[in-house]
This record gives sequence, C-alpha cells and structure tokens, in this order.
Amino acid sequence: MIKIRGAAVGAGLVLGCSAAPGEHPGSTSSDYGVAGGCSQINQTFDGYPAFAGPYDGCSWEGNVYSPDGYNTNSSGAGKLTDTAGYQCVELAVRYFYFRWGVNFTQSIPNAASMCNQSGAGFSVLGSSYTPVPGDLIVMNTNFFAGSGHVAVVDGASGGNVTVTEQNAGHGGHHTYSLGTLLSLNQLGCFIHANANSGGNLALFVRGTDNQLYQQSWTSTTGWTSFQPLGGFLASGPAAVSWAPGRIDVFARGTDDTLIHAWWNKGTGWEGWESLGGQILDTPAVSSWAPGRLDVFAQGYDHQLAHIFYDNGWSSWEALGGQIVSGPGAVSWGPGRIDVFAEGTDWQLYHKWYQSNWSDWEALGGQIIGSPAVTSWGPGRLDVFASGTDNQLYHLWYQSGWSSWEGLGGTLFAPPGAVSRAPNSIDVFVIGANEEIYHKGYSNGWSGFEDRNGQSLFQPGASSW
Repeated sequence: MIKIRGAAVGAGLVLGCSAAPGEHPGSTSSDYGVAGGCSQINQTFDGYPAFAGPYDGCSWEGNVYSPDGYNTNSSGAGKLTDTAGYQCVELAVRYFYFRWGVNFTQSIPNAASMCNQSGAGFSVLGSSYTPVPGDLIVMNTNFFAGSGHVAVVDGASGGNVTVTEQNAGHGGHHTYSLGTLLSLNQLGCFIHANANSGGNLALFVRGTDNQLYQQSWTSTTGWTSFQPLGGFLASGPAAVSWAPGRIDVFARGTDDTLIHAWWNKGTGWEGWESLGGQILDTPAVSSWAPGRLDVFAQGYDHQLAHIFYDNGWSSWEALGGQIVSGPGAVSWGPGRIDVFAEGTDWQLYHKWYQSNWSDWEALGGQIIGSPAVTSWGPGRLDVFASGTDNQLYHLWYQSGWSSWEGLGGTLFAPPGAVSRAPNSIDVFVIGANEEIYHKGYSNGWSGFEDRNGQSLFQPGASSW
C-alpha cells in the first residue's frame, strides 16, 4: 500500500499587445477604446465584458478596438467580415484570444461558420460533449435568421447551458436548453480551448504495493487523500486528459506489456486492458484532440516505440533512436507531438511530429532517467529532468531553446509535470526521503510542498 502521513485573432495580426494570453484586460468600456456610440456593458464573465449590440437596442455599428488597440471587428482572418460593431462573434474572438491565447485563423462570415475553424490550441466538439465554463457554444444556420449564434459558456447543469453573449436581445446573459436546441436542429458545435483545463489536477503514483493511487485537487475541495485504483504496475504511471471529465492512465505491466485504465466523469474507472508491446520503463502519453491518444515507450531494442488510438488502437511502430530512459511526450495542438528521452551519452534528445517525424536532436544537459514535458499553449514547451547531481532541472522552448536552469531539490526518481492554464505549471517529484513533493509555477516558482505520501517511482499527472 502507499504510505500516507496525512492526506485571435489571426496569426501575425496582433499589434502592440498589452495583455498576455491568460491575463484579464479591464472590464470597462473605456478599456476597449469605443469612440462614442454604444458602449453599454450588459454582462461580464471571467473579467471580460459583453457589450450591447444591435439586437440589444444599440444601433451603433463600426470598428471595435480591444485593449491592445487592435480592431477585433474588421475584415480579415479570425474576425468578422463586416464592421457591425459588437456582434456575437466579436466577444467569442476577443475572449478566446485574451483568455486562452487562441488564434482563429480562418475568416468568419457568420457565427455558424465558427464550427469550420481549425488550428492550434482548441478543439471543435459535437453535441455529445458536455461543455465547461470558458467554452464556446455555436448555433447553426437554423438559428437566428440563418446566421447562427455564438456565446461564451459560463455554466452547464441539468441539460441547460448558461451563457454570456452579445447581440442576442437577452441583456448579455441567457440560459439555453440543449434538448430544445437539439430537437430543433439548431446546435452546431462546442469549441474548447486546450488551455481551459478547468484547473483540476490529478496526481498518480505507483504505491509500495504496486497498485495505482490517485490524489486530486479542485478549487472547491483542495487536495484529497490518496485513493487506491488497483492494478499491478511494474513502472510509474503516465496520464493525460483529452477533454474535461476524461483521464487515461498507462503503465508497464508485470509481463512488460503496456496496460491502460481510463476514467469518465459519471461512470468512473474502467480497465485494466493490455495493449501488447514489450516495453522498458515508464511510458508517456499525449493527446492532441478528444478521442486521440499517442503513447510512447522505450522498446526492448532501446528504440522509441509508438502506438496510437483514433477510433481504435493502431499497431506498434518503431521510431528509431537509441534511448536509455522512458520518454516524455506532449502535444501543443492538433497534429503536433514533441517527444523527449535520455540518450546513451546522458544528454536530452528531442523528436517531434508535424505531418511527419523529425530526426532526433540533442539538447544537451546531463540527465538521469525519464524526462517530463508539458505545454501551456502553442509554441511553448517545458521539460524537466533529474540531473546527475539529483537536482530538478528545467529547459523550455518559446521561439528558441533556453539554457538549463536548476530548480533545487534532491530527487529519488524522475519528475512528472502538467500545465493547467497559461503561465502555470505543476511539477511532482519523489524526494530522497521517498516523500512525494509538489512545486508550482505561476509567474514564479514556489518551494517544494509535501504531498503526504510516499512512492519510489516516477509520478504522472493530468489536468482535466
């Protein structure tokens, strides 16, 4: 058993940005540079105001400026194709850019067309998806005079979705029945930002009895105690969430095959299932969209091995290299995967997929064991590893690779890491005393916090 002691705007179009993705601009009309005309705030959600539009009794139309002085309503990629003031799409584009760092790169002739968007940092989801606050709900052309509608979800319960919206005649806030929208064939899609994890954390460790254990954190409950989930593991766990309310966990089984368990909110845990292969060490998993999983492991031949799920499991494939640790893997957007591992010379090596697989590149350092990697948005990578002095080390990518930095500690096992929001990272390590510790980043690093449990193996973490 585990030992418990206690418990955009379009790409390239942002000019003079004064608010980084994830930061809240002001909530008054003056912050939005409205030069006269309608500037009435009907509703504010998450720090972002919804203004009155033509259907709210405001006839003013024209250009609309966000806090960075950028016109979010002129023609061009990711914006409206007219100058109709505070239409519904203006709020959706503005909110997703400033809150989640998402750039919509296709033109938007009407609200319904937002379901045709594709790109990095978000997923377009169907009617079976259960929305969470911060998503967009999009109605199709059967709604609202053939143009559709889009609104920001601020709550979902009992088959109803409450929204903050512009230009719908509801005063900026309304409740829609999903059943009614479906019966009238008016529901188009939901759009979920990858960075909108809901802030929930799930920490997974292999206990001293080789079972899987979970400890969770939410903003309402705080940290729970560790709970046993069964299984018999021969490695640390790897975990990922492909959408809110879903977690997948992988590990090496006692016969050296890959084993898999999964959790759905409402139905609970299922598994374990064996997915074959002959693997060494802790596997890694990433997801670039709901229903997609990519799992990586060190094979018996020390090559990188890969298996994926997309409406069914693929066969195993070898991706080359000579690695001496389990890998770390992450996706920063659809069609992109970054994989890291320790090479035979103790350096960190990197291989990525974008339409096809790259060669391996050496990133230096002197590491011991499996690296961990996370991403808080497109174009950002944060890699963590145990150095030869057993300290925690950090390397990051943003328009180029940083130098390695030491973050202290004395590690007994490789780290695990996850990001639940822009500019936020949670790292979990096993200390020299076999205690589980947590170190967080939010515009600066915290100290190491004891998570009141013990393990001997690399932890896994997910945010959902």
